[in-house]
Amino acid sequence: MFEVTISDQFSNFCSMRNLTKNIINEVSNCKGLYVHELVNGREKLSIAVNDKFTEFIRSRIKDEIVEYFSVEYKYRYFTENLKIPFLDEVSKSAFYSALAVFDKDTDKKYVYDNLCLANELYLDSFFNFRLPLLVDRWAEIVQLVIDNVIQLAPNKGLIEMMKFLLKSSPVECDEVYVKIVNTGAMIFNARNEVQFFFQNDSNMLSSLIHQLITLLPKTIVVCSNQLECLSPIFEDRIKQKLDLV
Repeated sequence: MFEVTISDQFSNFCSMRNLTKNIINEVSNCKGLYVHELVNGREKLSIAVNDKFTEFIRSRIKDEIVEYFSVEYKYRYFTENLKIPFLDEVSKSAFYSALAVFDKDTDKKYVYDNLCLANELYLDSFFNFRLPLLVDRWAEIVQLVIDNVIQLAPNKGLIEMMKFLLKSSPVECDEVYVKIVNTGAMIFNARNEVQFFFQNDSNMLSSLIHQLITLLPKTIVVCSNQLECLSPIFEDRIKQKLDLV
């Protein structure tokens, strides 16, 4: 039996939601076992699968961890180290997310080359002690923005920079659908399968936009008229289709 435990310090900016969801799906497909819990402020996922699935599951876990560091950790780093007083909270989330996905492949290669999957992996410790060059790269980006923020902010230059970053990043998927419901917002596919759901709270729009930028689809089909805020960010990627509401 192949067993592994992954854990991280819980953070509102950087939860393991996508990582755990994708790994749990793969473990379930292999008829394996898992325990996902929050213990003493740490989010923890323990899995076990039959030995014949070891290499497959190890590979998938490694892929998910690489994605986690390259997007979610990077996003959290910017939220903690880059303070921009000129933007509202939704615009800030969009800007940080655009910075996070830009040149993601370079970050992913560095993480992948340094990642050794042990039986127990503390993601925060791995990040702090094994990925120093990643932090240096992100710190350079933060300093570059800080050095230019005064010149960029008055004429909406930060928003234009965000749009440039999004246009310069590769498309990750073809098409997603988005709509608002009574309890929150959801992203779903053409088969009407819900992929992501966001509770109706003060962070709903920021979380939705962050996930859309992470997915970076070619087309975003908007099925609710309450989502006008998406158009200035995603521009020609937006397609209105209110008959699907």
